[in-house]
Amino acid sequence: MQLGQREPALTVSPLAAEASALTGADSPSLRPSFEVSTFALDAGVVAALALGVGTLFANAAVGGLFLLAAPTLFSLGRGRGERALRQRAAKFAMNVIDEALARLGRELERAIDEYGAHG
Repeated sequence: MQLGQREPALTVSPLAAEASALTGADSPSLRPSFEVSTFALDAGVVAALALGVGTLFANAAVGGLFLLAAPTLFSLGRGRGERALRQRAAKFAMNVIDEALARLGRELERAIDEYGAHG
């Protein structure tokens, strides 16, 4: 390198600080929170159990059907909740990837422009 040339300074970009905040131990992107409400289905299971026990004394066949319906409702509700959770997780992952690509593109353009200005 000749004496008249300037060497590009090594600086920590604002994006590097932001990246460390995003990948830190307490990062929200590392521990996303997904909540799926299955309250209505859970209430239906409890109602089926209550009706089954209450009706069992008056009519054994109807009470038995309600008691058998409760575990079936529970398994259907659990499957529905898991599907909803997977859908929300997939949508969240795609949003995170899109955001990361946009940030990476801006940073690459800035670095290329900065390098061209020093060239």
